[in-house]
Amino acid sequence: MNTPPAPYCLVYVSQATHDFQDDELSDLLASSRRNNAQQGITGLLLYESRLFMQALEGPRAAVEALYQRIRRDPRHTDVHIICEDHIQSRNFGPWRMAFQRAGDRLSPAGDGFSAILENYRRGTLAHIDGRLVFALLVLFKERLPLEELDPMI
Repeated sequence: MNTPPAPYCLVYVSQATHDFQDDELSDLLASSRRNNAQQGITGLLLYESRLFMQALEGPRAAVEALYQRIRRDPRHTDVHIICEDHIQSRNFGPWRMAFQRAGDRLSPAGDGFSAILENYRRGTLAHIDGRLVFALLVLFKERLPLEELDPMI
């Protein structure tokens, strides 16, 4: 009996080319959620001060293909992987793409996220432990109100 491969997770950070307005973020999320559902990808997207951080999880080939499309997307630059690895189970499922503006709410993860963004701006991402970043993103997801999460259909 073949067991399915473990889900694959990739976390990246990038610089938006402009300040994203609410309608642009809504459009981005709508298309991401639609495409992710087709590819079996779940995740979380954070946005703050023209910076994106996103966790993607699902079949490795699908996650890697999506990441390559993201790298070519002209809406952002300086795309850097923070961590990637196989995981035991999905942390962001069943959501096609949970979303939060990182600065919208006070959260115990807020200071940690700000520190990651500061390291990104200084070009010192190599000093960040990817496992801690992933744990921070899971904490963000745990703090999201249910109405802000988009369940997979």
